[in-house]
Amino acid sequence: MKILLWFLALFGLAAAFALALNLHSGYILIVTPPWRVEISLPLFLISMILLLLGLHFLGKLFYHLWQIPTRIRTHPLVRTRKSAGTNRRPDNAQTPEGTKGSE
Repeated sequence: MKILLWFLALFGLAAAFALALNLHSGYILIVTPPWRVEISLPLFLISMILLLLGLHFLGKLFYHLWQIPTRIRTHPLVRTRKSAGTNRRPDNAQTPEGTKGSE
């Protein structure tokens, strides 16, 4: 049900965006001598949104790639802790309400 509401909101936003851009038939004029580029406003806005999304995901990709050496360095330590059983919480640790052991 939650996914259905997200899809409805997404499609509603897309429809509102399309209607708003249909009402404004403006142009963006970019002039750099000796060139002159004239782009429609909807195309410019959509391309800017896609550019920002692409830069965001590219930044996330570089961040995760930058973290690979740290993850590789700490992986054997995490693996030995899991096999030794020290990664588990102690019996006297507080648990959230409603979970097993919180009576």
